[in-house]
Amino acid sequence: MPVIRTALEDSSSPYYLQKVDHPGVLLVSNLLPGSNYNTWSRSMIVALTTKNKIGFIYNSIDQPRSEDLLYGSWRRCNSMVISWILNSVTRDIADSLMYMPTAREIWIDLHDIFHESNAPRVYQIKKFLNGLQQGSMDISLYYTKERIFLWDELGDYQPTSVCNCGSMKEWITYQNQGTVTRTDLAFAVNKLSQYVSKPRLPHMEAALNILRYVKGNIGQGLFYGSNSDLRLKFFSDADWGAFLDT
Repeated sequence: MPVIRTALEDSSSPYYLQKVDHPGVLLVSNLLPGSNYNTWSRSMIVALTTKNKIGFIYNSIDQPRSEDLLYGSWRRCNSMVISWILNSVTRDIADSLMYMPTAREIWIDLHDIFHESNAPRVYQIKKFLNGLQQGSMDISLYYTKERIFLWDELGDYQPTSVCNCGSMKEWITYQNQGTVTRTDLAFAVNKLSQYVSKPRLPHMEAALNILRYVKGNIGQGLFYGSNSDLRLKFFSDADWGAFLDT
């Protein structure tokens, strides 16, 4: 009994529920109809982390055996998280998830159904960014509300695995998709993709520099010297990014 009491009364325990925690709580303002899965899932992760319940969807909290003293507490919190997820999706989606037993299974199911369907959105964002011009927009609006916002959204789709036994190939595949709409990346990624089977440290450093460029240096290009050893020297105007003779 002391173990159960500690889990229920300790505010740092994932089994702890506040008085304001109830099945009718709405964690996010925008429900999930399907097309907004990426932003919706991010909002849910933030909310569940705040509630200290993220472990119930990430499977970091193991389900106790039915005879375990904490089983009742786990079941109650699992049901609470299920209710919060169902409250955060449209009625049709909620009906299809109603009888899944764990929050973890529901989370995986939503990911499997809607994550892959984001490919058209990825293409849409890339196409829009490629043709985006400042025009008459204020510079702060151009970067803050348009370009940076869209790049942050696009970055959420990128695989985050580190090169270790094949992961670099996954990363290169993703970056190759970007070369269709971003000519400044085409040369760099094409050159780097020649070494996916046996990448060495210089190749990983080059990949890291590409990531830094894509994530944080909007509007700048990649510069290669005439005798480049695949190390990216510095950033320059995008118009000169693919010229070997510069």
